[in-house]
Amino acid sequence: MNVRWTFDSKKPFLSEQVKLLLTLDENSFQGGKHGASHPISWYQEYEGGRSFYTGLGHTEESFTEENYLKHLAGGIKWAIGKGKLDYSKAKTQRIPPPERFVRTVLAENLDEPTELAVFPDGSGKVLFVERKGAIKIYYPEWDTVETIVHMPVYKEFEEGVMGVAFDPNYQKNHWIYIFYSLMEGGRNATASAASTLRTTLSTTAKKKYCWKCRSK
Repeated sequence: MNVRWTFDSKKPFLSEQVKLLLTLDENSFQGGKHGASHPISWYQEYEGGRSFYTGLGHTEESFTEENYLKHLAGGIKWAIGKGKLDYSKAKTQRIPPPERFVRTVLAENLDEPTELAVFPDGSGKVLFVERKGAIKIYYPEWDTVETIVHMPVYKEFEEGVMGVAFDPNYQKNHWIYIFYSLMEGGRNATASAASTLRTTLSTTAKKKYCWKCRSK
């Protein structure tokens, strides 16, 4: 779901129950689009709870200013209140309800997995990588995971295979990108691993697949 948050100067920026604390004078800077009412700090009580917001504090110097520290501390203390919440006032349901989701375990006993990518061809296959070099694929039709190849990578100090992604034009060029840390003198070994992966994918999908690797 794509959601875009936009500002409409013709509509109220804050709901009626919000109590405004501070506004910005847009004559004091360039680029303001809110007009005469540019809220920067507010608070509200909502369904038995409390919330405080401030848009100040973007610089380190702010935290040495007495007025800002009082403003921040006051908002936090007010939000904490007496430490008691009235749950009877909570009316909003959790969205989405948790029963809408089913947790399905695709693989277990992995060795430091770092990233995954779902094949964009609609097959449901999942390509994922582990930090120490393992490149694996989950096959939904068999509900199994296979290690396609083990890349020789530099894996000290938490380095190694850091990411995997399909090319945006994957349906036509079948490129897969691996982000990894190159071990010293390892280019030939990496080329061999790439050839193994390409051959395996070609055999599995009966298509010509390629990959590109970018070392750190």
